[in-house]
Amino acid sequence: MDRNHCLNLASFDGKKYLIDVAMGPTTPAQPMPLNDGIVLPGIGLSKCRLRYDTIPDYLDSDCKLWIFEQNNEGKSDFVPTYCFSELEFLAADYDVMKAGTTFDRRSWFTWRIVVTRTVLDENEDVVGSVILVNDSIKKRVGGKTEHIATLKHEGERISALKEWFGIELDNDEKAGILGMVSALPDAPTVEPDVATAIAVASTLT
Repeated sequence: MDRNHCLNLASFDGKKYLIDVAMGPTTPAQPMPLNDGIVLPGIGLSKCRLRYDTIPDYLDSDCKLWIFEQNNEGKSDFVPTYCFSELEFLAADYDVMKAGTTFDRRSWFTWRIVVTRTVLDENEDVVGSVILVNDSIKKRVGGKTEHIATLKHEGERISALKEWFGIELDNDEKAGILGMVSALPDAPTVEPDVATAIAVASTLT
């Protein structure tokens, strides 16, 4: 199960809800009450389930966590995706967790670029998603996947972020990925604004 995920728990009228907006196409499409065994629709044909149970990693079976599971496209089995407790974290706890996801090479956040956007129908219901993973963009609606593009260099990825996700990077942000393991093979680009950003950054080091 994922060890690199962050979600929100919200309390309303004495009831706690799971609110997860960052799990891509497997995220719940609505707030999910913390009820053992509850099943709710996800995005498209997927379903989400919560269980309150122990996990194989624990030696003490009396220790239990909330386990979020997903079922894609009506498959027969739910697959455990991540687990969490209701323990309240402090600022110091977040500092430690941030260090782990930022520097631990077992964390895919250190070597993979992932961006998602939900697709809405005319009634503004969530029916699918657009996903960028590294150099590939795909659109998934109604259980059908459409390959949109394979990005060849950073210039194309910068343009794709603006076109498909509404994300417009400034010069420093464009240059920030250069030299990183997550950069596309032929980055850096030769765009003048990126070159300027690199030159400015070098004067500050």
